Amino acid sequence: VKIGENKRLDLGNGFTVFVEPKSSDKKRHELAIEWYSSRTSLVKTTTKLHEGQHLFIKGPEVGKEWIVLSLGVSD
Repeated sequence: VKIGENKRLDLGNGFTVFVEPKSSDKKRHELAIEWYSSRTSLVKTTTKLHEGQHLFIKGPEVGKEWIVLSLGVSD
């Protein structure tokens, strides 16, 4: 995904994630992330990840379980 280009990831069951790369410096990437359940915003954040690093985001509770989103960066 190119810097400034918004990428939509359809996760199924009404969940969607939008990822927009903001900058890239060698092996570090700054990303704007928005996670939705239908039209309800669950998470909106900006983070910096190194290549090969993963980000785990705790989502909504479903029964006695939690949905966890994992994002990683690779070139």
